Amino acid sequence: MELLNNLYHPHSRGGTGRGISPAYAGHYSKTSLYVRNFLAPKWRDILGAHYDLIARRFSAYDLDIAQIEVPNLRMVRDQSRGNNLRVGSREEFLDRIAEQRDWFLARERSVPNSKRMFRETFEIHLKAYQDAQRYGFVFEGA
Repeated sequence: MELLNNLYHPHSRGGTGRGISPAYAGHYSKTSLYVRNFLAPKWRDILGAHYDLIARRFSAYDLDIAQIEVPNLRMVRDQSRGNNLRVGSREEFLDRIAEQRDWFLARERSVPNSKRMFRETFEIHLKAYQDAQRYGFVFEGA
């Protein structure tokens, strides 16, 4: 989406280039994906529909999303260029997501709750809310 943003606003300034502006735009236009979508039983349908939406946006600029290169998140620690991969066809994209989802779910089942990446955060927030003089809160999208 950062690529499309740069095409639409070629002289814009202030962005980090890491995609936060399109993420906010997606949130407010209600087209964002969330972790719950990744974990949903019908995740493939949800992410497939999202792929189709983004593909239509790219096609408006005569771009094929399957040919667009994006950072390879398996190599996220290495920020050098050259670690990119093509988004690929809808099926290629969803198959790559399936590999990551399977790994993530297997990992979550294999570790104690205290070490899980996806868990209830109510207790963490409750402690912070009880000490509101110490912590500041920002409610985005409220």
